[in-house]
Amino acid sequence: MRPIVLLAFTAALYAGCGRQAPVPQAVIQYAVHETMQALTTSTPQPFPSPNPSATAVPLQGIFCEYEFCIGHPKGLALFDVVAKQNPSSPEVSQYEAGKLATYGSTIFIQLVWQTAPASSEPEYLLDLVIDDSVDMRSGQPEALTVASSSASIVLLETNATELLPYGVAAAWVCGGRGFAWKAYSNQAEFPRQLLVEALQVFRCAE
Repeated sequence: MRPIVLLAFTAALYAGCGRQAPVPQAVIQYAVHETMQALTTSTPQPFPSPNPSATAVPLQGIFCEYEFCIGHPKGLALFDVVAKQNPSSPEVSQYEAGKLATYGSTIFIQLVWQTAPASSEPEYLLDLVIDDSVDMRSGQPEALTVASSSASIVLLETNATELLPYGVAAAWVCGGRGFAWKAYSNQAEFPRQLLVEALQVFRCAE
C-alpha cells in the first residue's frame, strides 16, 4: 500500500485575543491533494461500499484524545497527521492545536483544531479546511445545533478527487478551542450525515 504523503501542517495560535493568521492555502491544498492521490492509487482501509438506497453510515467509532471526543465511522480510525508526516520527529498534535484525518474508498474526513476565545464566531474557522482551489461552496453557511454543539456548516462541491465529489465543512467552538471538520463522499447526503453523527457524541474539556 502506498504511504500517504502529507506536507507539514503548523497551526499558529492566537496571540492574546487576536485572530489567528490564516494558514497558507498551499499547505492545505498540498495535504489534501497528496491524501487524495494516495486514496486513488492504494488499497483502501476496509469499509463497506454504501448502497445508494442505504441509510446513514453508522459511526460506531469514537475518538477520544487531546481532551475531546468525536465520532467516526467504524473501521476508519482517525490518525494524527502531524505525527504521520514525519515519523522520526517527536512533534505531534497537542491540546492547543492539531490535525487528524482518515479515509476509505468512499469517505475522506479531516479535523483541525486550535485555541480560540470562547466568544469567537466559528464561521471563520471554515477557512482552515476549505481549499478554494478544489472546494466550491454550495450556498451560504448555516447554523446547525447537534446535542451541545452549535456549528456553522456549508455544503461543498469538490474536485479534489473525482471519486468523492460531495462534501461538507463545519466549524464550532468548545472549551476555548475552535474545531474545523470536513468530509468528502461519493454520495451527496453522506457528508452531512457523518457530521451530525460525529457531533452527537462530541464533547470537550470545558
